[in-house]
Amino acid sequence: MSESSNNRKRGIIGFFDVLGYKQIQINNQICGAISVVEEIRNVIEKCQSVVGRLSEISEKVFGEHVVFSDSILTFAPFDKDENENAQAEMFLSFCAGIVDDLFWAGLPVRGALAYGDLYVEKTKSGIYLAGAPIVESHEAANELDLSGCVVAESAEKFLAMQQILDDSDRQIGFIKYHVPIKNKDPKKMFMLNHRAFHKHEPEVTNEIILSRFAAFNKPINDDARRKSANTLEFFEACKPDACQPS
Repeated sequence: MSESSNNRKRGIIGFFDVLGYKQIQINNQICGAISVVEEIRNVIEKCQSVVGRLSEISEKVFGEHVVFSDSILTFAPFDKDENENAQAEMFLSFCAGIVDDLFWAGLPVRGALAYGDLYVEKTKSGIYLAGAPIVESHEAANELDLSGCVVAESAEKFLAMQQILDDSDRQIGFIKYHVPIKNKDPKKMFMLNHRAFHKHEPEVTNEIILSRFAAFNKPINDDARRKSANTLEFFEACKPDACQPS
């Protein structure tokens, strides 16, 4: 079997990008870019440390990542002999941590999950990725008009096969929601309920949401206000399932 064949796997992808990143660059120049990358690194390392302990025990990797500017690509390629259900659940927790922690750090992200054939090659010179799920997750994320993570069609089918998702509108870690889409009517899709995975502020108000959108010297323009309002509505919908701070 060729080396390229060994690098072909099936797996799940998460694509995320920071809302308002262009304004961070304009208002902060390179210092802002550095602080954003540092905050993203801190959040990812924190989230990896949570699943990392289980990785050491099981000798499985539950989530890897590549960061480019304000874009984060997380991925979990599956081997044939792996328990895809357990790995998928840990990967979802990893992604939920990224969405939740970056939001409270003042870096709201929009993202999407997708599933399918992947090419993953890790060498001394870098990480090389290719596959339809990368495109699908990127396109689905770019349509969002709020901060959050949707489950694209391929990931929804996979998670249903793993009995992680079903037809109900509300279940642990997910909510079927009328998702605000840019310049289009809302679309009913599953979203990752990151508030059900991770502890957060006990009460969320419009002022709190706006403060997260305004962090890193981001201006609150009409676009940011709309996304902030949509995010608040989503948080309110998730509220019954939200973890409470201890």
